[in-house]
Amino acid sequence: MGGGDYATNWTVYNDVWRSDDAGSTWAPVTLRAPWAARAYLSLTAVYDRAFGPTGERLVVVGGGHCIGPFINSFCHAFECELSGAEPLPTFSFHNLLRWKGSLWAIAGASSAAYVNTVWSSSDGGATWRLAQPSAQWGIRILPATVVIPGGGAAGGNSTSLLIAGGSPQTGFSALRDVWRSDDGVTWTEVTPNATWPARGWQMATTVPADVEAAAALGRPATVVMTGGWTWNFPEQFSWTYYKDAWRCVAQP
Repeated sequence: MGGGDYATNWTVYNDVWRSDDAGSTWAPVTLRAPWAARAYLSLTAVYDRAFGPTGERLVVVGGGHCIGPFINSFCHAFECELSGAEPLPTFSFHNLLRWKGSLWAIAGASSAAYVNTVWSSSDGGATWRLAQPSAQWGIRILPATVVIPGGGAAGGNSTSLLIAGGSPQTGFSALRDVWRSDDGVTWTEVTPNATWPARGWQMATTVPADVEAAAALGRPATVVMTGGWTWNFPEQFSWTYYKDAWRCVAQP
């Protein structure tokens, strides 16, 4: 869904593709969605009975273009519903995930600077609340963010947010720290130096995917992180790309 192509003078897309066989083959849903073409967007699913029998829709938030504006529109995919997300600022390079019945937009960059903000939306992205204007983990773009079991007064029935790595604005460097929060507002550092090499732009997920169900049953979840890259500036004008995979087990 969406994205950009480095090889074609930064062409950006607003196409949507679908796979019904775990990614082996893909077919286009639409080659021109109603939202503006963009890269660096974020995507997640939301659940609301108002959406119909299944209650689920995809939500696109933010994005941008290296030679164009950042975007703060959102779209319920397959419903062609586009509107401005207020008061969410225009930004990109952020993480978006569903947690505790709300959408959470974490870290990223505006058109002016990198940020360490945390935003939440309880109505599928239509309106947003600034939960934390300056999180303890500092400014960064594209960290890995997942939901894990455990934390809070509810013990094994509760879940937490986990943020790992990312790229700060200064020095084009990368990070390898890990932070955790039970409410999205107050964050505690788990480790300043994880065992994996520092990186940003990586992807992470949990197994099983339904962490809240696992936490309710008192079961652990495995966090899997893969890929990413870092800049090798100022020593040389190059990048290091990673194709490794790392995991850890989060206990309830």
